[in-house]
Amino acid sequence: MRRFRLLFIVVFQIALLLSIVGKYQYIAASGMSVTLKTAPVDPRDLFSGDYVRLHYEISEINKQHVQQDIADGLDDVPVYVVLEKKTHPWFEAVGVYQQPPRLREGQALLRGTLLYQDEYTGTLHIDYGLNRFYLQENTGREWEQKPFLLVDLRVTESGDAIIERLR
Repeated sequence: MRRFRLLFIVVFQIALLLSIVGKYQYIAASGMSVTLKTAPVDPRDLFSGDYVRLHYEISEINKQHVQQDIADGLDDVPVYVVLEKKTHPWFEAVGVYQQPPRLREGQALLRGTLLYQDEYTGTLHIDYGLNRFYLQENTGREWEQKPFLLVDLRVTESGDAIIERLR
């Protein structure tokens, strides 16, 4: 009986680790390719090495420029941002919703957290959990000098995303 418990614990831990890795592999394999415009910030951390902290254009969305169903004063809640490619080579936000909406052809859904709303400007501040991209050592300054970056993501139908690359 003791061996069975030990075996169960070991198998459970391995399955847990594989499920974590499997989620990201699934997103990479099946997700839609989406490009976003971002600005690089803070390229170095003494403990983590070189990375770029990313500030996406879609992190600050003016409520007047997109369709949305976000009530005034609502903060710290999950939201779904509808993205669409328009005139630029990157996707732009066209809607912000509390529930996943039905998408049209060519649209993508990105899940985030509404951090807060600026009452005066009507801006929604949203975090997507895609704020850092780790780089090869001693290349952070090179990326920081660029006026803007394009970030290629893989996004699933449910709004989960991973960063594929920077360019």
